[in-house]
Amino acid sequence: MNVNKSWSKSVAGIALGIALLSPCGAHAMNVDEEFEFASGLIELGFADLANRVVAEVVRLYPNERDRATRIEGEILVAQRRFADAEELVNQMPEGHPQRYALQLQIARGHFRAGNNDEAQRLYEAFFDVYRDRVPTEPDLLRFYQDAAFQFGQMMERLGNRAAAAEAYQRALDAGLDDPMAERRLRVDLARLYLRLGREASGAERDRLLDKVYELSERVQWGGYDLWFGHSIGLMANALLARGDEAGAQQLIERYMRDLNRIDRLLREQNHPPSQSPVASVRFLLGELHEKRVHELRRQGAPEGEVLQAVQAALTEFFTVFGQFGLSDWGPEASTRGRALVELLRTEYGREVNVDFGEAGGQAAQAQFSMADDLFRQRNFERAIEEYLRILTSFPEGEPSLRALANLLLSYAHLENDLHVKMMAEYLAERFAGETIAANALLMASRIYVDRRDEDMFSFLFDAFFAGFPQHERAPQLMFEMARRRENAGDVAGAMETFERIIETHPRDRFALRARMALANAAHEQGDFARAAELFGAYLEDATPGHSRIRAQFMLADSLQRQRLYPQAIRAYGQVIQRLSGENPPDNARPEDVERNARLAERALFFVGVCFSRMTQPEAQVDDFRRRGIASFQQFLSRHPESSLAPTAMRHMGALQMALGQADAASQTFTELAEHYPDSEEGRSALFALVSSAFEIGEPDIARDAFRRMIESPDDFSPEEFTRVGQLMLDNGLYEDVIPAYERVVATTEDQRLVQLALFGLGTAYIQQGDHERAVENVSRLLRDFPNTAFFFDAQFKLAESNLELERFADANTALAEILRLSQDNNVIQRAQFELGRLQMARGDRRQALASFQRIALLQDPANATLRPLIEDSFLKSMELALELELFSEVAENVEQYEEMFPRGQHMTQVRRLRDEARSRAR
Repeated sequence: MNVNKSWSKSVAGIALGIALLSPCGAHAMNVDEEFEFASGLIELGFADLANRVVAEVVRLYPNERDRATRIEGEILVAQRRFADAEELVNQMPEGHPQRYALQLQIARGHFRAGNNDEAQRLYEAFFDVYRDRVPTEPDLLRFYQDAAFQFGQMMERLGNRAAAAEAYQRALDAGLDDPMAERRLRVDLARLYLRLGREASGAERDRLLDKVYELSERVQWGGYDLWFGHSIGLMANALLARGDEAGAQQLIERYMRDLNRIDRLLREQNHPPSQSPVASVRFLLGELHEKRVHELRRQGAPEGEVLQAVQAALTEFFTVFGQFGLSDWGPEASTRGRALVELLRTEYGREVNVDFGEAGGQAAQAQFSMADDLFRQRNFERAIEEYLRILTSFPEGEPSLRALANLLLSYAHLENDLHVKMMAEYLAERFAGETIAANALLMASRIYVDRRDEDMFSFLFDAFFAGFPQHERAPQLMFEMARRRENAGDVAGAMETFERIIETHPRDRFALRARMALANAAHEQGDFARAAELFGAYLEDATPGHSRIRAQFMLADSLQRQRLYPQAIRAYGQVIQRLSGENPPDNARPEDVERNARLAERALFFVGVCFSRMTQPEAQVDDFRRRGIASFQQFLSRHPESSLAPTAMRHMGALQMALGQADAASQTFTELAEHYPDSEEGRSALFALVSSAFEIGEPDIARDAFRRMIESPDDFSPEEFTRVGQLMLDNGLYEDVIPAYERVVATTEDQRLVQLALFGLGTAYIQQGDHERAVENVSRLLRDFPNTAFFFDAQFKLAESNLELERFADANTALAEILRLSQDNNVIQRAQFELGRLQMARGDRRQALASFQRIALLQDPANATLRPLIEDSFLKSMELALELELFSEVAENVEQYEEMFPRGQHMTQVRRLRDEARSRAR
């Protein structure tokens, strides 16, 4: 509670406005939105989640480091990492309001955590700075006053009334701008001095009670209002504390009519009855009558006289309890009144029944206040007992709902998860839409976030969403829940939650972000059609800024990946168009200018890429290529220093080559090498030409370029020949591979290149059917490099070629080496299959059958790598069994194959073999 609204708002401007407007985000995000998102998470108590958001922003945007400091401090306080938060404070400039704001926030965090000594230390350290003076700067002065008042409230809650009075006095001595706030503070301070005076004795008691009088008189000088009424009650109580009962009663009787008038005005203006000054004076009258009861009994007065005094006391106490139950005097009035009722029952045999009528709600609140005190003291077990006891008498109404909310939180603190689930479901169903119930579920979920109990956290959030889908925080929390599910690998659950945000809050800003999240997820999963649809839907409602430009770019990318090149070109054009001209709206924020410029640059590049890949209608292909060249030329003129420039030049040269513009292409690749010598494309411009030719489906151009290499071999390094040879090998140009790799073997001692070349030669010769040369090169590879990484693949090629050459012993030796040395089951089973083929070639059909059966029957078909091999082994087994007239084995293998592979690739052949076996078995 602030001393007054006007200067508390100004303090908020100092303490919060300086740093809390920092942006935060995750991936190509709106930074301000992400910071706002993080602040909202802290406010809700989800500090861990907020920390992830802030950390991601700082990672992606290091220049936001300073703007994130204050929010990081808040996060540390919320996580109770107070030492780390204080370290942040120490890094801030001395005397800066932001430093003090975070320091006192740490103090409040300590207080909430029960570290009362630490909280007091930090507040006192702040006040030590101004021990002999009061700040003179207006903003800092208001901050000082607010801090003093907060500290006073904190000390009062802890029962340290002396420290609370000192803090209130500081605020008062600083001079408040608002006269009404000053009057209220004087009353609060006088109330403290009264309580301290009652507990003191002698001269100290008189000093404190004199302060009550002094403060009350100052209030009375200010006029006739609520605080005037409270000052009368305080002065009367001070007289009673001095033992002047007659003086106290006379003062009350003198002003009772005025006090009742103030009470009536308050009610007419709909002020809570608990604010009425009548509560304190009626309680005091009850005390006076109570004293008379005990005095009469001590004197042995007649029963009628005692009962009359009891009745008078009960009237006052139950009036306070019934009409002013929420005031400071209500609970004590209830206790005093019930004690007198018990006295009547036990000593005089009289029963008293009290009906509060319309004041029942206040009575209920007064009853619950005792349980609330236990709850605030974190005595959760006792609080549960009290709430359950009182709820049997007061099951309905707002006080009861608050009690149920605190019951839920008490069970959560005690880790009674079963009762938490029960209470959460009850609150969500019975009080759906009620703010108190919704907030209770949110506060309970915070407890489980701190415990990192994902199951309970998810349960409570699901209950919250079920009961309070229209809560103002629901979209934000659903969005965070979706993020958590996505990070945990529950992509389906995340997507469902994003969809739910859009369904329940279609116009909320988090619905827009949910559309973007769904679109990004579809894009990452390769569902580019769905991604294009979602990015398009996002753009319908997107506001100007980087997020809109990024969505437009991703829409174009999604279309391009579907090979919808004309549509992609139009979408990329929108990116470029929206960022053209002076001061485009999407560049309103300085931090967006550079990010948008990068997207515009890439958009222009991909326009050229799209044109280069368009093949329909066939009659227009050359026109598409010319337009692609024009796009790349435009790109290179605008962005010559771009990291994409070498690639653009490579594409341009390839298109020129495809158009038969050999001279222009040659010039382009020459410039590529000259202008970008440090780029991959520049270091091997001819390789870039070959690669580009393959990309656009022009292998003849690749061959022509390679022949130019062969004609001038000294102009190219072994590394370049190796790379081009691999490119030829990958594209099936085996005849061209051989001279490239032979050049490598002949000109370099680089073992890595030689191994690649020898293995590539073996592969190329096998593909050409020259198994003698294949054996020669693979054998050299294994002889010169016995530890080569190609060892097992080379042995397989050696076995394959020797088998074709009918050198069965040599093929067997190669397979035996694999089986002896490999520890990879996939490799071993492949060798077993090749061994079966070898045995078939040698005529050892029964041994071959055994080899294939071991694979078919003993390996796991769930192994995706082995699954095709197992199918092939079944087919070989059936063919061999049929040849050997083992018809029953054919039938068994068919049955097993159909069971394992109901949609197997060999199903037609398998059934033909089954039918043939049946026919021959008759």
